[in-house]
Amino acid sequence: MVFRKNMFPKSFYRIVGLEPRLCPGGFGFSANLDREYAIKALNYKIPEKVKENFREFGLRVIKEVRLKNKGFMSGDPYHFLDDTFLLRYCEVPGNACDLGVEGSDLGQFVKDSKETKLPITSPLRYGPHNADNHQQAYALLALWTNWANTMQTLVDNPRK
Repeated sequence: MVFRKNMFPKSFYRIVGLEPRLCPGGFGFSANLDREYAIKALNYKIPEKVKENFREFGLRVIKEVRLKNKGFMSGDPYHFLDDTFLLRYCEVPGNACDLGVEGSDLGQFVKDSKETKLPITSPLRYGPHNADNHQQAYALLALWTNWANTMQTLVDNPRK
């Protein structure tokens, strides 16, 4: 098979470090979101119906990978910044198992996105916390990529 330049479009996110390491928290990975899309998500109000759809999807994933009742979870699998489409973190049952943006990084991102003097080129990084097994890693990956792909579709095609 011959690959041509630009055969694959530039992705708006990148998954990094998705390989298991046999230690506590060894199933963590990072997701880097293109800043342009992070800013679009920050400026897009998320409808309640969409939040509910995310919640239902997340709970279904948790049930299907048999994580239900396998540790603490604060409630909803998805946690957004205020009423925007920007995801703060997603979580699954476990010992505080999540994939999210550090609070100080999120605050700096919000501040920087309002100042348009310099272009922001580095991605918004979602980091892991306590992903101890493959079920948690899979569930977090499913939750995050579902959010990212849905977000891209909606912010690129807003309803008039």
